[in-house]
Amino acid sequence: MSTIAAITPAPPSPTPAPVKAPSQDFATALEGAPRPQAPARGWLAPLQDLEADRTRLDGLLHSALTGRRFSPGELLALQCGIHRLNTELELAAKVVEQSHAAVRRALSTEV
Repeated sequence: MSTIAAITPAPPSPTPAPVKAPSQDFATALEGAPRPQAPARGWLAPLQDLEADRTRLDGLLHSALTGRRFSPGELLALQCGIHRLNTELELAAKVVEQSHAAVRRALSTEV
């Protein structure tokens, strides 16, 4: 006797409930639905964050050049901040480069 023959058939599925006609049209139903929230910050926000970080680090570097002494922990935090800023700038440059290449390809496509 094969394994397939030993399997009992599944019981029949229940009959689906009849579909009722909607009581209101789609536009009316959407009026009461919650609206999606727009992003609080636009596409320019990451660039503004980069500029704010750069300004803060420039201030720290200026204070170091004017003779302020930093603790080892502060110097490590400064190094981490500079590394993070560098990584974010590299990523932003890559996004701009890829976007530029995509626009150039789109404009050179023959129709």
